[in-house]
Amino acid sequence: MLRLRLGDSYHGRTREGDLKQGVKRMVDVVSYALICVACVCFGLIVSFQLAHINYCRKLATLVRRSISTKTIAPVLVEYELQKSKQ
Repeated sequence: MLRLRLGDSYHGRTREGDLKQGVKRMVDVVSYALICVACVCFGLIVSFQLAHINYCRKLATLVRRSISTKTIAPVLVEYELQKSKQ
């Protein structure tokens, strides 16, 4: 068991002769590229989640104001503000 763990921990590392023979060429570039793609995907997921949370909070405040005033005026005002920004 110990020998397997030591063998696994050194898997992928280069030895002196490997660089001269050209054994390890694109493995590091491909690994880094996959890590970058995964990070970008997770970043997109997190940004969509944050945008959704902000949208839900804004919607919740509009609903609270509409319930407290018993009218849809706050929603209409917010709609007009968004329309004028565009």
